[in-house]
Amino acid sequence: MIVIRTDANAHIATGHLMRTLAVAKECRRLGTPVCFVFADNESENLLKKLSPDWQDYQIKVLNSRYDDMEAELNAFTHFLNHETPTAALIDSYFVTPAYLNELGKYTKIFYLDDLQVFDYPVDRMKNAAFTDPDSDGWPITPGGVTVINYSLNPKLAPLRRQFRDIPYLVREKVSNILITTGGTDEKDMTGKIMMAVESVETTIESTMTDPVSQHIAIGVLNRHRDKLRAIAAENPRVILYENHAEMAALMQKCDLAISAAGSTLYELCAVGVPTICFTAADNQMLNAKTLSANEMLIYVDDENFALHISRIVADYAQRRKLSAKMRCLVDGYGAVRIAEALAGLRRRA
Repeated sequence: MIVIRTDANAHIATGHLMRTLAVAKECRRLGTPVCFVFADNESENLLKKLSPDWQDYQIKVLNSRYDDMEAELNAFTHFLNHETPTAALIDSYFVTPAYLNELGKYTKIFYLDDLQVFDYPVDRMKNAAFTDPDSDGWPITPGGVTVINYSLNPKLAPLRRQFRDIPYLVREKVSNILITTGGTDEKDMTGKIMMAVESVETTIESTMTDPVSQHIAIGVLNRHRDKLRAIAAENPRVILYENHAEMAALMQKCDLAISAAGSTLYELCAVGVPTICFTAADNQMLNAKTLSANEMLIYVDDENFALHISRIVADYAQRRKLSAKMRCLVDGYGAVRIAEALAGLRRRA
C-alpha cells in the first residue's frame, strides 16, 4: 500500500489534492492500493467531490490541524506502524524536517515540494529539464527523504492522464481565451481579467475573425460563483466551467490562457497553450519566475492584463514559440514516474 498525506480546504489550494490524485490513479494502475491520510473531514469531503472514483481509495482522518503537522505525529506514526505501507508521499507546505525524519523511521518517505522549502542537496537536478532532458536521480536529504521538486524538473509534474500526447494547433487568430484563477479567488482576479479581455477586444478587432469567447474555469471553492453564473447567463460569449473534469480538452480548444501560477501552469505547458500568468499567492512566485525566465510564458506582475493580452494576441510568431517551448518542457508523464518510484519500480526522473 502507498500512503498519501495531503490536505485541501478553503485555505489550501485544491491543487495539492488534484496532483496527488493523479499519482494515486497511477499507483492503482500498477496494482498498488492507496490510502489518503487527511487532517480533517473537510479534505475528505473535497476528495469525494473532486474524484468520482474516490471509493477506490482508503481514507484515514487524523482529526488534527493541517497547519500543525508535528502535533499529529503520534497518530500518524501509529497508523504507519500498523499498516506498514511500501512508501508514503507527503504533500504539504506545513511539514518540518523533524516531521519527515520521524516518519522515515516507519517507511520510505517521498516529499512533493514544488517550492524547495528545505535546504536539501539539489545540485544534480537544478534546471535539469532545461539543460539535460535525460537527467536522472532525485535528491535525498540526510534524513533519507526523497524529494520530488517539479519546479526544478518539470518532467516530474504530476498531471492527470488526460494531459499526455495531446495535439495542439496554434491558430493565427485568437478567438477563445481560457481564464483560470484557482482556489477561492479572493481578489476576484477573474473579474479583472474578464474586463481586460473585453477592453482589448474593442481595440484590436482587426486581428480577430470572430468575437472572443471567454472560457472561465472555476473550482468548488470559488467565492464569486454566483456573480459569474449571472454574467454567463447574460452573455453567450462567456462560458462558465465549474469543477470541469476535462480540462485538457478545454485547453486544447483555446488560443490563449490567462492563469494563476499554480499547478495549472504545468497542465497548460503539457497542452501547449500560450499563457499569461500571475501570482495569486506568494508560494506561486517560483513557478511564475522560473517558467518566465526560460521564456515559456508571460508573467504579469503589474496586473496590466490588457496591455499584455493585446501584445500577445497580435504576435502570432511569439505564441507559436511559447507553445513549442512549453510542450518540450512537460510531457504529462510525471505522475507515472512518481508512482513507479513509490512502488520501487523505477527511480529515473
